[in-house]
This record gives sequence, C-alpha cells and structure tokens, in this order.
Amino acid sequence: MTASLPLRIIYTISRCILKLTAFRIPGIHSLNSVWAGVLFGILDKPALDRLDHHYYTTNPMYRRDSYTTRGLFDWEQEALDAFFPAAGNILVIGAGGGREALALINKGYTVEAWECNGSLVAYAQEVFTRQGLANPVRLSPRDDVPETGRQVDGAIIGWTVYSHIQGSHARMNLLARLKDRLKAGAPLLVSYAYLCGPNALFGVTERVANAIRRMRGREPVEYGDFMVPTFSHYFPEEQIRKELTEPGFRLAYLKHDGVGRAVAVADRAG
Repeated sequence: MTASLPLRIIYTISRCILKLTAFRIPGIHSLNSVWAGVLFGILDKPALDRLDHHYYTTNPMYRRDSYTTRGLFDWEQEALDAFFPAAGNILVIGAGGGREALALINKGYTVEAWECNGSLVAYAQEVFTRQGLANPVRLSPRDDVPETGRQVDGAIIGWTVYSHIQGSHARMNLLARLKDRLKAGAPLLVSYAYLCGPNALFGVTERVANAIRRMRGREPVEYGDFMVPTFSHYFPEEQIRKELTEPGFRLAYLKHDGVGRAVAVADRAG
C-alpha cells in the first residue's frame, strides 16, 4: 500500500506546516488546526492509513540500527521491571522495525511480534539476521491482533501505536482481541499521546472536520484527533481510563510525563 501522488503532496504540506509551528509565526498553530480539520473532513480511513504507511516507510529513523538496537526506553524498562514476569512469552503489537522485540529477546523473553508495514518487517528481518537471531516480527493486518491459539504472559503495544488507531470503537475492539491472547493476570503496556486539559486548537480541528463530514454523510471525528503529520489521537486521562477498562482490563499504572503510558492487567482469562 503506497500513497498516491495527491496524498504524498498532502503529506508534504502537512510536514511543512508542522515544522513551521516550531517558529513564532502568528496564526501558524491555528492554520495547522484548520488544515488538519480539512484533511479529516475530506479523507476517509483508507487514505489516512496510506498516509501513515508513507510516513513510516519513508522516515529513516525507524530504519537506523542505532535506534533499533538501543534497547527499551527508560519508561518501558520501568514498566517491565514493575509489572511483567521475569521470563515468559511476550506479544508485541505494532512492532515496527523490531526495537522492542530485540530488546525483549536479549533479556531472555520469547517474543511474538506483529507489524502492519511490510517495509518495516523487511528491515526487522535484516536486523535480526545481522544479530544472528530468528526474526519474530511478522506482517499483520492493520489494527489487528492475529490469533495463533497461544496465550501469552504479557503484551506491549509499540511506542504510541495506540494513538494511530482511528476511533475509540476500533481501539477497544483491538484491546478486546488482545485480551483474548493474554493469560489471566497478564500485563499490557500501552503508550499514547497525552492531552493535558482542554485545548482550543483541537476544538478547531474537530469543528472544521465534522462540518465537512456532516455534508459528506460521514461519521464524526473525535476531539483529540490531529495530524502530526499523520493521524494521531491525543487522550485526556478520563478517555484512556475508559478505553482500557471497558474491554475488561484493570488499570494498574498510569503516568504522564512526556510520554503517556499505562499498564493494564487482564484479570480474567480470555
């Protein structure tokens, strides 16, 4: 799945506007919000998915060995130490080029990893081959948890991958399917973009997008949907709590200090 020329142009414009927000140009943040609203108004999920695929296919950061072999981030390691078993099978959803999977294998875990971007799966194969390891990263459908018939001792949704899933209903469906793969009491680590209080710019995006969507007869977007430069949903605390607990998880840990992250526990067997 590749982005068409019009979508690549849209992506380039989005990146340029986003970069300009780093400068104190009057009105640029409002322009960014209106632009995001227009895009959400005229683009449906398949087009937004292609933009996301284009971003992760062309961004060199996710194909650098220095990034992939750096290990877990400090906040990931803290969650692993506090809530995950010392050994066992770990499932990674949104594995990208394999950073989390490689780090977990090096710590002695058995890893099952899934990624929807074929170019990242191919890169992961190169990295694991160079490391002399079998590649656990396999291609999966977007926003899905493949069923293998095996339950696991813990799961990680890759760095802010949860924010790239469009719509609360789709996100909670994924969590429900993920819970079926977890043993009773197994932890799930989720990271996401955090929204610390009301933000007028997100309100502008929501109003512009939904005005266009009403004319097109489409379902509304949610407050917190934004383009950075592809789709990302920013979560108020009450929303992330709701989405994690309604599918049957117990929230064990929640923290927001640069990266929003939570650990939820599957109290009941799937």
